[in-house]
Amino acid sequence: MKKFENTFTNEMTIEERIETIHPLFFEIKRNWRELKIGKFPRNIKLPILLKDYYKYGSCRRKNKNEITICRIVLNKLLLENDCQYDLIVTLIHEILHAYLPNEEHGEKWQKLAKKVTKKWGYTISKTNKENTPAKKLLRKKRKKSNEYN
Repeated sequence: MKKFENTFTNEMTIEERIETIHPLFFEIKRNWRELKIGKFPRNIKLPILLKDYYKYGSCRRKNKNEITICRIVLNKLLLENDCQYDLIVTLIHEILHAYLPNEEHGEKWQKLAKKVTKKWGYTISKTNKENTPAKKLLRKKRKKSNEYN
């Protein structure tokens, strides 16, 4: 099982937590070879953006000179104290979308997600089925926004 380092402490500011995302991304990239699935996707554009978002993240695609460029967008609620696991899982999930840009959550994507889950020990799926701290925060946020609509 692979455990990626991304340790938040209560003393860290949001800015300090943001600074952990790029090293985490590059650590995933360095370990990609372990999966034995091919080269790490070169089409991911950094920096990774953080938004006040209604979901954990997305891999936004843009065609440029017949090459699909992916930009990963993450929900800033993933920077909360207890949400490190969700941050790692979401980042891996979106990298898989960059690796298989036209697959969405199809059979190939799900097969790859199962392989990553088995090899690295992070549960990668179409949706977060676990009742994690990030899921609770997102549910609360959606409920609040529905009250105003």
